[in-house]
Amino acid sequence: MDLAAVMDELGDRLATVDGLRVHRWPPDNISPPAAIVSYPDSYEFDATYSRGTDRVEIPVVVVVGKVSERAARARLSGYIAGS
Repeated sequence: MDLAAVMDELGDRLATVDGLRVHRWPPDNISPPAAIVSYPDSYEFDATYSRGTDRVEIPVVVVVGKVSERAARARLSGYIAGS
């Protein structure tokens, strides 16, 4: 598995969301609204025998405003709604 390619593919899919700035790796500065493809929380090599499967968990962080900003919760809901 090529981790950089997987992170880029996640970023490519996120880039289809209108109005969302996408960072395919953690940036130094963020301007909301933004989605950040972060580095893996875990990476499990050889989950099956004979190099069959690797497993990786890559967090995606969506930032819509300051944590203390009350309206941020409503804006976040718009990005993560199933519809």
